[in-house]
This record gives sequence, structure tokens and C-alpha cells, in this order.
Amino acid sequence: MLEIKKSVVSLDERDLMELERIVTDSDEKEALRFMKKSISMTLSDEELITIQRILLDADKKDAIQFLKGYLGKKVEAVISCEGH
Repeated sequence: MLEIKKSVVSLDERDLMELERIVTDSDEKEALRFMKKSISMTLSDEELITIQRILLDADKKDAIQFLKGYLGKKVEAVISCEGH
């Protein structure tokens, strides 16, 4: 069952490194697996609908595109210390 909540991004250092590798390598299989893990993100209603569709369709290509577009910039900011 898919549960969708609005909340804040909360990634530990290990998850952040894993996400950076997924985005850098364009690893579609791992992108979908990562999105299925229990992570918290602040998302608009449109983004929530997009994630729900990606997960229901098991759409690996769109999973990596979403992670690149949404989380990729946040990961880069945190890694370069701009997020603090």
C-alpha cells in the first residue's frame, strides 16, 4: 500500500551518498528502489501525484528523472555546503 504524506527531506549521510551515486550513474533500477524506501520529502500536490504514478507503474526511467530533477539539486547543494 502506498502512503503519501507531506513532510521534510530527511536523508542520513549514507542515503545522501547513495542518492548521489544513483543520480550520477543514472541508475534507473536503484532510483525506483530508493523511491520505495521510507524517505521524507516536501512535495507539491503535483509531485505527489507524479511519485504515486511512478511507483504504481514501476516506471524506472521516470523514477531516475524525478530524482535527478527534484533531489539532484538538493544533493549538490548539501554536498557543496550551500544547503547549510
